[in-house]
Amino acid sequence: MTLSEYLDVTSLQQIDISKSTEYSPATISRWISGDRTPSRSAIQKVHKITMGVVTFDDWMSEDDRR
Repeated sequence: MTLSEYLDVTSLQQIDISKSTEYSPATISRWISGDRTPSRSAIQKVHKITMGVVTFDDWMSEDDRR
């Protein structure tokens, strides 16, 4: 599940992810829009915050999975 999908089905908002990860709201927005890919440590933080729902593989493109 992508971070965007996760936010859609939970009561969390981008600002909550920002506060929990200590990344700026603009950075979270860039991750969600696909303009930037988060670092491994950022992905691990998101994974923990989402209780394992958003995984490392969820950040990979279809090309990366091949």
